[in-house]
Amino acid sequence: MKMFVKIKKIMKSFIQLLVSIIMFFLVTGATNGQYADALTVKLTDNKKALTNPGMGWNLMYYTYDRVCTVPENEKNDLLSWVPCDIISFRVSWTAMEPTEGQYNWELLDGPMRPWIASGKRVAFKWYTNFLFDNKNRQATPIWVKDAGANGRYISGDKDTTNDAWVAYYGDPILLQKLGNFYKAAAEHYKNVPIEFIELGSIGRVGEGNAYQMGGINPSESDLQKHIDLFRSAFPKTQLIINDDYGEFACLYAKSKGFGVDDHSIGVGGKSGDPINHGRAYNKEIIVQYFHDGTAPIGLEDETWFQIDNWYLQQMIEAKANYCRIHQKPANLKDSSVQSILKEMNLKMGYRIQFPEIKFPAKITEGKAFTINYSIKNAGAGYCLGSYFPLFTVKDKNGKVIATSNTGSSFKAGDLKSSTDGVTLSNEVSIKIPSNCRGNMFSVYVSMSDENKNPMLNLPYDNDDGSKRYLVYRFTVK
Repeated sequence: MKMFVKIKKIMKSFIQLLVSIIMFFLVTGATNGQYADALTVKLTDNKKALTNPGMGWNLMYYTYDRVCTVPENEKNDLLSWVPCDIISFRVSWTAMEPTEGQYNWELLDGPMRPWIASGKRVAFKWYTNFLFDNKNRQATPIWVKDAGANGRYISGDKDTTNDAWVAYYGDPILLQKLGNFYKAAAEHYKNVPIEFIELGSIGRVGEGNAYQMGGINPSESDLQKHIDLFRSAFPKTQLIINDDYGEFACLYAKSKGFGVDDHSIGVGGKSGDPINHGRAYNKEIIVQYFHDGTAPIGLEDETWFQIDNWYLQQMIEAKANYCRIHQKPANLKDSSVQSILKEMNLKMGYRIQFPEIKFPAKITEGKAFTINYSIKNAGAGYCLGSYFPLFTVKDKNGKVIATSNTGSSFKAGDLKSSTDGVTLSNEVSIKIPSNCRGNMFSVYVSMSDENKNPMLNLPYDNDDGSKRYLVYRFTVK
């Protein structure tokens, strides 16, 4: 009996030792995903939605002056469940500056305040024209006319009592006053996390087309002046132009760092109709001029339409960074669209993956070692910021002891779209300090800025709370 107990204890100790050995190799070999061998880490995408700069859903809060898409009982919902990190406002210049030099900032500041407090971002569009026969929707302030700007009233029904006044696009007084408003807005919002601002000074609600504009059209010179005026006020902000401004304006705006968006795809169709989809995105502008990975692309489904598989396919083909919620947000909770919403979240914008990371068989104190890795974009859109792969080594207490070089030659835009099928390979080196033989360390991967600050969410688990993701553990030899 005593012999049996002794054997049992020995077996128990052996099993505990075996388990410890197995666990040691699991944590020192790698910690995330499946592995081709002990030194190759193959990270597994967790299939969770991501939010990052330069991409994502944006909620159209005001579709135009004080007309809100969000019902009163949903205004406290910040849409993290979507997830949506951008609140967007489309309002008139008149609403913002009803009297010259007196600004109604609270119109936007109030709704955006809780979003900013939660780490989210904002987008703007200030339009100068609405629709004819809408005197109550006067978009360019009448005080601009009173200051001497040239223009005329426009009408669609020959009833002069309901006409709105429109300034001629090239009028110097209009441009001066509009420029003053832009400068005031830039100053007021200089510390606000702006995702993008759309040009809104040409066409109906700023969309650049001549629809319901009474025959008032901009010249090429007018278009250049409005684009330059906008850029001069917001030199470092991501600006966007609508595709309806036309080829000349879109190309000129792109040369000034603008992205492009296409509003109301699906116009003429029926929401959810598998056959009658309506108008597709503008391939002549977007594919021909914006599929080079240098500018962001946005889409907006027809106002009030529910998302569907057609919208998903349009987003992928257009290589969209942004998609707009232009409806009651709670509609996205409908069970009929959950699979589409999930798929759009996985494809919208960029999704940076590290398919394979290789480590040397032996890491020695006081010497540098090399990490070889592959990197790709699994998203439909482009990653346009200055972001770099960074590997960080931490000790058992979580202290950073070494980092790799950022690889300054790396350009995130070179990853293109997932539809381009690009996978890049690179290598970096890290030097381990001396006098640490036998210590265990952990390696994390991140997408960081030039100062080695992690910036992007990646599709992996096991992060350290600062956008670094655990990929490997090793013991120094």
